[in-house]
Amino acid sequence: MSSHVYQNLANFPEYKDFRYRFDFVTVVMSISFLFFIPSFYCTSKMLIFYFKNHKKITTTSNGIHPIVFKSFLVMQFWNTVNTILNFCATRIPNTSVFTSFCVSLGPDTFFRFVLFGLYVTFNNAQFFTGLFCSIRVMIMYTLVNQNTLCQRLFWSWSAISYFISVLYSLPITFDSVLCTQLDWPFQDGAIIISSAFLSGNARMSNLLFGLSTFVIVVIVITTVMVIVKLRSKAMKEASHRSLRRAKAETTLTVTMILIIIPSLLAQGLLIANLNKSPYYSFILCVRPLMLDLRVHVVSIYFYLTHPLFKKKVGTSPSTLAVKSFGSATY
Repeated sequence: MSSHVYQNLANFPEYKDFRYRFDFVTVVMSISFLFFIPSFYCTSKMLIFYFKNHKKITTTSNGIHPIVFKSFLVMQFWNTVNTILNFCATRIPNTSVFTSFCVSLGPDTFFRFVLFGLYVTFNNAQFFTGLFCSIRVMIMYTLVNQNTLCQRLFWSWSAISYFISVLYSLPITFDSVLCTQLDWPFQDGAIIISSAFLSGNARMSNLLFGLSTFVIVVIVITTVMVIVKLRSKAMKEASHRSLRRAKAETTLTVTMILIIIPSLLAQGLLIANLNKSPYYSFILCVRPLMLDLRVHVVSIYFYLTHPLFKKKVGTSPSTLAVKSFGSATY
């Protein structure tokens, strides 16, 4: 156990010569990286599929509304980029591999921009998760002007999300980087790379908590609304008429449920941090699992189960224009 718990190791020159020591954190990090590989592959395949076929998706019935699909891909894109940056700022530094490197960095280090990207991508991922769930509900509950309403919601929500994310994260680029020593069960030299601007900043922590709470409330409410709608007689009859559509509905609903569970766990970690819980370090140990449940499982499950990826776009014997989707396709 370190004698410099939650202190900036840059203030202790002896850590410039610190040497990495193998422990259980390295095992956890390695497993999470291996789990990230198939998730990254699935997300990449879906993005490539969209860029190659997005025009066909907007004019062909594939069991998913094109705006729902677009919002899902944007959500998973930001989640994936955030996971990569999280490896750089949290997971790998937790192993003590970066300790000597971090301590040797100057106050104007480039790593400020890595942290900036970390928070921008995290906030964007949160916002677009709420957007994905909200658009699906809009599709299910509206019968007219679906495309117009969804397009307006998508672009207005996107603009607001990017503005808030950048505004929240921009001050990080003007402050120094901290190499904060973690408490037991992490070993001496195990750090988390963070921003001096956010460290101990109660106002920013409360703002982040408010944003994440808002997103979770949106996810929970929209998921309940989806389940209620799916249990209605009209939706059951519409689903029974098309096996492909029923599979698409199941995939989207399970995806929303998979999003809820890790989101609540991650929120618990944030609450523990705000309340300065003595168990914060233990919770931090399982944080990779929380992130992986939300990002990796969702990408892999969606790619492997949604009928959109079972056939090439346009090979379905019957096609419908988007305007005729109605509330049964979402």
